[in-house]
Amino acid sequence: MVRPYTAETLTLDDIALWDGPEMREQLAKSDEIRTQVMTILSTATPETIGQAKKNAAVIKAGGIVEPPVVEQPTVAAPTPEELEAQRVAAEKAEIERKAAEEAAKPKQKIVVNYQATDEEGNPIGRLNHQRPLSDSLMKSTRQQLRI
Repeated sequence: MVRPYTAETLTLDDIALWDGPEMREQLAKSDEIRTQVMTILSTATPETIGQAKKNAAVIKAGGIVEPPVVEQPTVAAPTPEELEAQRVAAEKAEIERKAAEEAAKPKQKIVVNYQATDEEGNPIGRLNHQRPLSDSLMKSTRQQLRI
């Protein structure tokens, strides 16, 4: 007995019930059913095909196929200690991320341009250019040069 199938209701179990002539008949009905059959067969795994064959054998023998029981994993609520550990880990990761961003930024160069002057404030000689490595070196250089 051929049951009417539509592309929307077709399953792998239905396909497993078909024999050769019925398969040809169903594929000849419409392009939608043919496309759906090809999609179902191309995405089926060997395990699902094996299960569909077993179900088809049970149905052909007049039995009823029980749907498989899917166990839902139980997820325990996190303890306060776990929540605290997650919070601390998140804070540490944020601090490390900010430190990495700061390290990636180019360092600002300290540049001091100066020109020596006489007692009256008139410039003497050429303009000088200093690049001290740190603020403390810049201060000591300024003190030595009396800028």
